[in-house]
Amino acid sequence: MVKDKSWGLTVLLLLVLVLVLFIAQVFVPFEVIHAQSKVNETVLDGNGNLTFSTNVSENTTVKTTDEELDKNRITFVLGTDENLASLLNASINTTVNATVNITIYNATEAKSINFSDENALFLASLDNETVASINSTINENAYVVAYNLTTNISIGNVDDVNITRYWVYGGDENIRNLIIYMDNKFYGNNTTFDPPEPPEDRAKVAFVVSEMSSYAAWLEKALDDVYITRNLKYHSAHTRTIIQKAIRV
Repeated sequence: MVKDKSWGLTVLLLLVLVLVLFIAQVFVPFEVIHAQSKVNETVLDGNGNLTFSTNVSENTTVKTTDEELDKNRITFVLGTDENLASLLNASINTTVNATVNITIYNATEAKSINFSDENALFLASLDNETVASINSTINENAYVVAYNLTTNISIGNVDDVNITRYWVYGGDENIRNLIIYMDNKFYGNNTTFDPPEPPEDRAKVAFVVSEMSSYAAWLEKALDDVYITRNLKYHSAHTRTIIQKAIRV
């Protein structure tokens, strides 16, 4: 009779142990999952942006990517590193970054990119193969600035001497103002900008020619050549003007 009671107690204890383990398996994971869901809870910040709770290691604003997409996109495809450093500097400039999202591709990358969503493109120093690849996916309504392209494909549709001057003169100031100028021109913004400025360290040349000389007209026309004005700072005067000034003295 004692053995029967002992055996029955053992069975009861085993049943209790099994029951405890079963309860632990069911309810403990539930509590863990519930706790994790609280940790990963999303909230709205003061600006109405959706963010993760500060308990999450990836404490980033979800709307960040959307904010970049809301900016006006200007894409540069470069065959050389001309003005690349200034473009990178412009991309982090406060004034530029407020409204413009700058994207830069080299020629190799451009061949695998679909440009159908681009509204403003600046193509510089590219060969025919790269231009053909871009042309195959480009949006026909996009603004396309073409500079120094080695191709027989007519892809550029923007003829603006100011854009050319900004690019040819180069430097951080000109490239930053180029971005702002293009943003104003293509997207209708009205951000203040400065006109293109030739480099300060140009060689200085003076020409003295006869007022009736054919060279006078040639020199006046040379003022419109951005490559000359980039490298030379020159002054021309007519001999009659010089003589008149000398007489007054």
